Amino acid sequence: MPLFFLVSGYFYRKSGDGMAYAFNKVKSLIVPYIYYIVVLNAIFFLLYYCINKPFQFYPSILIRPYGVATILWFFLALFWVSVLYRVIDFWNKSFLIVATVLLYVMGVLLSIYNIRLPLYLDSACTAIVFYGLGNWYGKVPRIKYFVYVMGILACIYCFLRGDFPIIDMKENQYGNFFYVFISSSVSILTVELSRLIGKQRFLGGILSYLGRNSLYIFTTHLLAFEFLYLVFPQNSVAYSILIAVFAIPLSLLLNYILKVEETFSFIDKKLVRE
Repeated sequence: MPLFFLVSGYFYRKSGDGMAYAFNKVKSLIVPYIYYIVVLNAIFFLLYYCINKPFQFYPSILIRPYGVATILWFFLALFWVSVLYRVIDFWNKSFLIVATVLLYVMGVLLSIYNIRLPLYLDSACTAIVFYGLGNWYGKVPRIKYFVYVMGILACIYCFLRGDFPIIDMKENQYGNFFYVFISSSVSILTVELSRLIGKQRFLGGILSYLGRNSLYIFTTHLLAFEFLYLVFPQNSVAYSILIAVFAIPLSLLLNYILKVEETFSFIDKKLVRE
């Protein structure tokens, strides 16, 4: 998950005024969030109704998604991260770095004292460090070497302590905050490897296609799992691998059936006209 925040920060550009920037983020993140949370759950409830399996619905799902819509928390968190980063990016580079670190520290404190803020704002405060790192990685690529060194040191530290924490960014639970160095280095390494693979014609084409559609796969893969569970048992490693493999094309098919791109394009045009 840190990779998605890092990549989003990599493409961050300070353009236009703050209100216009926030409005664009509403169109690109909040509108898809509302669309997906309605459509994904409607399909899920219909599926379970057809196969006569019990399901529960809580109104809180609209602001704290669960089940097949769990992954949508990322849309809300990324919205806050993007807006917060734009808010603090009004002066110079030093201020931007200090403000990013302070927001991260606030997120850490919220995690330590188990304080939750509405709409994953607490998770956003912690995740902003990955977004900021992605932004600086885009401007100063050599920063990756510093991150690699810190990541290696953090791995050694965790290994010596015998402490490899379970991380849950959604719930803002990190266990050990040295994780930020490990996950940052792994995320940057993933980007670097993707660039190398991208130079290969065949593999690069596949990777490019998956990259362009990664948000669709990311958003609907849990629903795809539910359909695949009807076919494949869940008690075998081999079947688990098959499910993971088939989930990608099925996710793309679901988005094609739902005509997601056309829907978002239509909504965007309506918002612009209004």
